Amino acid sequence: MNDSRPVAMGFRLVLGAPESVEVAFLEQIRALRAAAPLAPIDVLVGGVLQRPYFQRLIAETSPGLLNVRFS
Repeated sequence: MNDSRPVAMGFRLVLGAPESVEVAFLEQIRALRAAAPLAPIDVLVGGVLQRPYFQRLIAETSPGLLNVRFS
């Protein structure tokens, strides 16, 4: 189970076990892609190694990383 809440306009904070954070992350990416397939998506990660991890997760479970930017 995760705790997801909006923290500011356009931002969402997701807390929980790693597996539930991954599921929530992928669901949000899918929802954003369904609404606007080419719109940019900015992802703020908490650690240096999370960026390549989430990039690989998206690449393995969705059509691609087009316009997904990690900071």
